[in-house]
Amino acid sequence: MKNLILLLAFVILGGGLVAQVEKPHKPMSGLSYKIYYKRLEKPKREKRRMKKGIRMMTFRYISSNQLYKAAQIFTDDEMRLLYVKEVYPKVSDKSNAIIICDAFENFSHSQILWEFIKEQNP
Repeated sequence: MKNLILLLAFVILGGGLVAQVEKPHKPMSGLSYKIYYKRLEKPKREKRRMKKGIRMMTFRYISSNQLYKAAQIFTDDEMRLLYVKEVYPKVSDKSNAIIICDAFENFSHSQILWEFIKEQNP
């Protein structure tokens, strides 16, 4: 009986430790990204486009290159910055985040984003 209780305790503790290991997330496949991109292009207003893009990213992950290309759809740098800040936690390869800063026309927006990225990645 003691052995059974001891075994059960080890299984519960071991299961808890295994569940805490965070696995790296895979970005969207090419086909999924094409669908995402087309759906992101549809809304005419920037604010609707931003909200739709953020809403579609709730259960997906995106690569830095894909986020850069998606951010190019926005014509206004302010909306682009807001969109990238909201979607950034879903970036799968945060080491390539410098690519996303190239999406901005104004240097000040690029600097704001870079400061935000440095805060997110200690």
